[in-house]
Amino acid sequence: MSDPVFLRNMISNTVYAEQINSAQIQGHQAAKERAARALQEANREHALSIKALQDSAEIGVREEHRQGRQNPDQSLEEEDEEAQDTSSAYTLSGEEANQEKQVSGFNSIDVTI
Repeated sequence: MSDPVFLRNMISNTVYAEQINSAQIQGHQAAKERAARALQEANREHALSIKALQDSAEIGVREEHRQGRQNPDQSLEEEDEEAQDTSSAYTLSGEEANQEKQVSGFNSIDVTI
């Protein structure tokens, strides 16, 4: 075991094995980074396609709304205000119905001891 040639060969083999392990680790890290970049790019492309679909749908809705307008002189802002007024009326009637249910619920509570 104390043979200098044997020790030198053992040291060089150990150094060589460590270099191989280091290269393998670097290769795995590079592969992970490439996979992460590819996934990011795929996600970005997917998000862009979704955004494009949303934009085209919004444009289509605007066109349908513009074609279906009853009064062509009326601005989009005025129509939005009218739509909000009608939706708030529906909300108020829904709240009133909910309050009536709560009142009837309070009247029908049975307390037994």
